Amino acid sequence: MQGHLEPRGKGTWRAKVFLGVNKDTKRRMYLTRTIHGTKRHAQDELSQLLVEVGAGADATTEGTMAELVRKWLEITGDSLSPTTLNEYKRLLGRHILPNFGTRKVRGLRASDLDTFYTRLKKSGGVDGQPLSAQSVRHIHALIHRVLSQAVKWGWVTSNPASQASPPKVRNSQIIVPTVNQVVNLIDTASLSDPGFGCLLRLATISGARRGELCALRWSDVDLKKA
Repeated sequence: MQGHLEPRGKGTWRAKVFLGVNKDTKRRMYLTRTIHGTKRHAQDELSQLLVEVGAGADATTEGTMAELVRKWLEITGDSLSPTTLNEYKRLLGRHILPNFGTRKVRGLRASDLDTFYTRLKKSGGVDGQPLSAQSVRHIHALIHRVLSQAVKWGWVTSNPASQASPPKVRNSQIIVPTVNQVVNLIDTASLSDPGFGCLLRLATISGARRGELCALRWSDVDLKKA
């Protein structure tokens, strides 16, 4: 496998890998990639390109992340629940594609993803507010899943998201009240607001979530069967 670097200006290089001779035209075929940075960085990129070509990946593809996402949704959309599909499309449209849609899949690196995650944590929320670590990890999980499909299709030989470092989620400590504290809370609430006291009592004995409790209607209650 032959490959070399060509200087293309200050801080710019062109990596060139020989792919063989076209059987029809008899012309020599090359895979080229423009690289920005130091010569050492360009040499590392050339080495990675040689590995991809040598491993049999379709390194000649110019497929972008947007194209990969479109193809991935075509084959997985029917297997996802409507809620999951809508959430994936929201994350893709709001965060992932605006940042990586035009990027070639074979050129995406773990360092690009780490920079992206850091930016999301600082200003990826509504109106430039910070995005929670949990939300960033959801985005990372989706990117990892999409890029795993690229590996299966031979677009790349490895998943850069596997080497990325999404933020860790810190579990908050939950202080559970004692039985006496819960009883006192329900009694006190019932004195000032019987309806609210009933809600607290129902939450305590059923373990239902807040949204489930708020969605209850009288049609859900069977007083005869208790």
